[in-house]
Amino acid sequence: AAFVFFCYVAAAQGGNVQNEDWREGWRKPDKGAIFVVNSPSGGGKSTLARMLVERVPHLTKSVSTTTRKPAEGEQDGVDYHFVDSHTFEEMIARGRMLEHVTLYGNHYGTERRGVEHALMHGNSVVMELNTQGMEYVHNRDPNDVVSVFLLPPSYAVLRCVLSF
Repeated sequence: AAFVFFCYVAAAQGGNVQNEDWREGWRKPDKGAIFVVNSPSGGGKSTLARMLVERVPHLTKSVSTTTRKPAEGEQDGVDYHFVDSHTFEEMIARGRMLEHVTLYGNHYGTERRGVEHALMHGNSVVMELNTQGMEYVHNRDPNDVVSVFLLPPSYAVLRCVLSF
């Protein structure tokens, strides 16, 4: 599934994926697109997003903003932008959020500025979102959004991944 999505992103941005030298014929698109990746927890969103950004030119990963505390090893500005609830609510009130949700008492969202900047410069953005966020972004402008839902091969595999 990851390779199929990778090929789709590459082709959608002008790459020829028929041979291993597809980057040689790469052209920067005039306008970027938003690729929203959704899956159950542990379903591979982060892995797929990281692989795509490493391999596809002019594709960036959005960094979500959250009010939750950083997990061990997470870096502010890399994994998330960590802010307090007051700051997050001000961002919403000022229209700075492209999408936002509240899960388990914490706020999560994507700042509009970074995504719009990338799109204006012909870059595409991959976002890892839950179903609510994916719907919110898709409703914003369905012509600029490609939504992908990753399914694990089986419930047993998902349970194994989540048990680590």
